[in-house]
Amino acid sequence: MAAILDGDFEIEDRALLDATTLRRGKPIFQSPALNDVTVSRSSRAGMIEVEVKVDGGFMYSERSDGMIVATPTGSTAYSLSANGPILHPSLQGMVLVPVAPQALSNRPIVLPDHAVVELHVIDGRNPRVNCDMQAFGELQRDDVVVVRRSADSSRFLHPPGYSYYATLRSKLNWHEMPNLKPGR
Repeated sequence: MAAILDGDFEIEDRALLDATTLRRGKPIFQSPALNDVTVSRSSRAGMIEVEVKVDGGFMYSERSDGMIVATPTGSTAYSLSANGPILHPSLQGMVLVPVAPQALSNRPIVLPDHAVVELHVIDGRNPRVNCDMQAFGELQRDDVVVVRRSADSSRFLHPPGYSYYATLRSKLNWHEMPNLKPGR
């Protein structure tokens, strides 16, 4: 929700994620994330297999290069480059995006922000977990990364005249017309 601070700045609180990695049921590391939590393969390894549960219920198993759980803020970063949707920052949700999935039927899905996502590493060489693209740990088979909305948030201060849509237009080149000339 946005509010005005002394007429100078617009205040916006944005969602954070909490990620907890469990090994044999015990937490081995935890981290907050403003943008995303990613379980992925190392750069030199093949695909990894991850079982996905949402709120304790089995969703699916997939083989891919990784799985991204992103906040609305993070939806315009790594998640977007993996064909995930853009979520407006005021939405209360998160997006689950497979990275280069083996099956084309595995598509991004928007989840409510109260959902608890479990990413269980079934197979793969050198899997890892990253929070906001910072490596937080090497994973092993049967490790589980639990991702949920944090009780904390991140406060953004926007200058007068700030427009979320103008920022998207600028960064994604929405203001440019496609070049339709042959040979280019």
